[in-house]
Amino acid sequence: MALEARHIAFTHDHPVYLYGQNYMGAGEAYLGAIMFHLFGPSIFALRLGMLLLFLCALICCYLLARLVYGRKIALITLLLTIGGSGIIFAPELMAVGGAMETVLCGSLTFLLSSWLALHPAYLSNTGKEKTVSHTIRYGLLYGTWGLAVGLGLWSHLLVVPFILCSILILLIFCLPDLCSYLVFILGFGLLIGITPLIIYNMLAPFKDNSIAVFLGLHNTAYPDAPHGLSLWLKQLSGTLFDSLPMATGMPSLLNLDVRILPFYGPLTHESLIPIVFYGGWSSIYLTLLLIETRRSWPGKTLLFFLKKKSQQIDPEKRAAIIKQILRFFLALCVWLTLLSYASSATAAERPWSFRYLIGLLVTIPVVINPLCSRLFLLKKFTRDGRASLQRLLQTAIFTLMITLVIYGSIQSLQAIPEGNIRIQQQADLITFLHSRHISKIYSGYWVCDSLIFQSEEKIICAVLDDHLDPGLTRYSPYKNRVDSSRDHIVYIFTKDGDYHPDAAIKLLTQSGNYQKFESGAYMIFQAKR
Repeated sequence: MALEARHIAFTHDHPVYLYGQNYMGAGEAYLGAIMFHLFGPSIFALRLGMLLLFLCALICCYLLARLVYGRKIALITLLLTIGGSGIIFAPELMAVGGAMETVLCGSLTFLLSSWLALHPAYLSNTGKEKTVSHTIRYGLLYGTWGLAVGLGLWSHLLVVPFILCSILILLIFCLPDLCSYLVFILGFGLLIGITPLIIYNMLAPFKDNSIAVFLGLHNTAYPDAPHGLSLWLKQLSGTLFDSLPMATGMPSLLNLDVRILPFYGPLTHESLIPIVFYGGWSSIYLTLLLIETRRSWPGKTLLFFLKKKSQQIDPEKRAAIIKQILRFFLALCVWLTLLSYASSATAAERPWSFRYLIGLLVTIPVVINPLCSRLFLLKKFTRDGRASLQRLLQTAIFTLMITLVIYGSIQSLQAIPEGNIRIQQQADLITFLHSRHISKIYSGYWVCDSLIFQSEEKIICAVLDDHLDPGLTRYSPYKNRVDSSRDHIVYIFTKDGDYHPDAAIKLLTQSGNYQKFESGAYMIFQAKR
């Protein structure tokens, strides 16, 4: 994303999607390009843009929680969002593509539809002549909703659950508004936001269509993919024992190897660790989600609202009914997000890719409310043993959440020195390569882009897999430039696990055709001339 931002800022490139990923909008790259013009090209400048994006998402999440659940729940949501493990911090500060946009656009669309449901235009103007300020206010609200939907769909289709629920909210509570001039303003905002998506899909071949690419990622057609019951069990295991706890703030208490997860390999005593720690966390989360879904189930309340005209319902009662239904739809967003992820190939093949559950950050109030309702509403001590036990359990779970957030934050701070060491090692490697006049190299996926950006594209890298076969080089001109210098082949490996294919290193060492050098954490193999 940083390289894409650099190209936008200084080479007048205008990509629609992240290089090599034709379903993930390049919004973060364009924001990064603005920061590069202001502060110069650096990872720091790129993350300043991400920090701005995260701040906007944080405000929207807070306002949504306050509108639907109240100020106390909103403040707790804010507390749980601004801290946490590095896994939570990563999509908030790193330009991974589509993650923060999903949180921002998802929370903004749900916030606007919720506010409009409580204050629809056709009711707010009852008995008054339409004023210019009223028209402008609601025009901006509906136009912003359409714009947020369009940008969200362009950025990542992970936002779809929030968009679907927002549409249902508007259809139930604001249908008269949608039958007025406001629908044209909404459509105009949607058209502006979704224009990059439309232009790309009109010009791209069908196989490269963003929707086709996304659906291809969702299927289970990866090598050696299991089928039937075996597939379902792996998807369920990967989601419950890895993806869900990590995506909802569980710190990395263990060095979890996916092969010890149930149904990924033979069950051993090591399998008890993820089952107890991470499975227990998922059980608590899903239990709280079920409780809130049941409590907010609209049922007869929704039927009562649909049968009666809004004007005939007492305003306070109407607001209470709508908030209950809004809570249900917010819980529905959680279920749709989980179902979409758990039914995908990713849940079975790469359960550590929990960033696809980033939308759960918007729905923190859903699982917090069952805990906080007792903590804040039960003012007096009760002698009822059952009630006391329930309150004790709620307090324990709430305390556990806060403790894990604090522990995860400490872990994140402790990782800073290691990150600085890595940056310095990369700088030393770039200096070494310059000293030997090396400008084109082969390396691993997690090494290449970082070296290219840090060297200001003076070093170009093409990605190889563990067998030294071509890997995923997202920007194809890099691969073409490196391949054109086959007579001066240079391989770079890391001494740690980032790119350390043992068989390939052994082969190059024994061949006698390469000179071996070392620079900090890196091994360099240069073909003898």
